[in-house]
Amino acid sequence: MPVEPLPCVWDFPDAQAAEGADEIVAVGADLAPGTLLAAYRRGLFPMYAGRTLAWWSPDPRGILPLDGFHVSRSLRHAIAGFDVTVNLRFVDVMRGCADPSRPHGWIDESFVAAYTRLHEMGWAHSVEVWRDGELAGGLYGVRIGRFFAGESMFHRVTDASKVACWAMVELLKLDGATLFDVQWTTPHLRSLGAVDVRRDEYTRLLASARMEPVQIFHNPSCSKSRGALAILEERGVDANVVRYLDAPPDRATIERILDAITDEPSALVRTGDPKFKAAGLTPADVQTRAQVVDVLVQHPEVMERPVVFVGERAVIARPSEKVLELLD
Repeated sequence: MPVEPLPCVWDFPDAQAAEGADEIVAVGADLAPGTLLAAYRRGLFPMYAGRTLAWWSPDPRGILPLDGFHVSRSLRHAIAGFDVTVNLRFVDVMRGCADPSRPHGWIDESFVAAYTRLHEMGWAHSVEVWRDGELAGGLYGVRIGRFFAGESMFHRVTDASKVACWAMVELLKLDGATLFDVQWTTPHLRSLGAVDVRRDEYTRLLASARMEPVQIFHNPSCSKSRGALAILEERGVDANVVRYLDAPPDRATIERILDAITDEPSALVRTGDPKFKAAGLTPADVQTRAQVVDVLVQHPEVMERPVVFVGERAVIARPSEKVLELLD
């Protein structure tokens, strides 16, 4: 599992703030792991503008649909002539992409050091393509949830970068990814199936792709629960909605909720609800975790709502906006 770095100390603007032909949202900041991840999560990526570190949000944005990758007859033949590895020579791939003899090169030692650190923390990945034991090409990028940001690729042998791109697509498909960002389309990438999407569409795809699985234990009669669900829908999050009164949670599910929330176990029980008293219960019946589990198995109607999971983290979303703690 990737290691979450220290939080970003910079306040990045929204990707929609990009103006002008150069599509730069912000300048400055740094290449610390937390900064890089915060930027990618907002739809931004770093690249120099002259000598200034800038944060970019192209419009349109290039993506490579994972179900639309084009394998030509010549590429299919080329694939058989290479060996492929993953995360074996990350730094060498970066240095191949940073070769100063390449046109429009911009990757310097500060970028190599920054992304190598991300690689060591489990966020940045590489694909290496080999022929006869020599590194023939490769690509690298950043993976967050079901999102992969392709940063750069190179080749020293014809078709090696295409093979690297094909291999990454296949790996992402196997791993359930949904978005392969290529920043800008080029004739080379368009030949492989890359397309342009508007910034607002890219932002929607990103929000869905970078999110871990979301689940909400929902009571439609509760305004707080409806509010939390509305926030998820506004953010484009495809949540698994569990109407827990129709399908009462079992003991294991309640234990999972208690493991994930940071509140005391008793916070999961609506002790002030008339249904709590009507069930013949008192606060003394929910003083321990074991008591809470027993009560909720028998009386799901007194479970606090909504409970929202993102991956294995959860909150009792009261107020509804508390769900944003898991999304931002």
